[in-house]
Amino acid sequence: MANKISPFWPKKLAITDLARTSLIRFITIVGVEDTRLAFQRHFERELPIYGKLCVISLVEQSGKEKIIGDAFTEQVVNLNDARLTYVTFDFHEHW
Repeated sequence: MANKISPFWPKKLAITDLARTSLIRFITIVGVEDTRLAFQRHFERELPIYGKLCVISLVEQSGKEKIIGDAFTEQVVNLNDARLTYVTFDFHEHW
């Protein structure tokens, strides 16, 4: 199963220095709690169907996508569910 989930932010956001600032403001306005609840609800629907899941993050772990990777990692850690295996794979490190 392939699926995309993310903390709340505009899909077409270009991650530039200005956009990073905007993203941080956007997450602050929407609220970390709203993001956490959406993330939790997503997995509450998926886990009963699929059982254990391996979540793979393909975002760049440094550079321009780091803020997205960090936000996603934080959500996985906060969910703290033993049925989830979380793996990051940064193509830039292996290319």
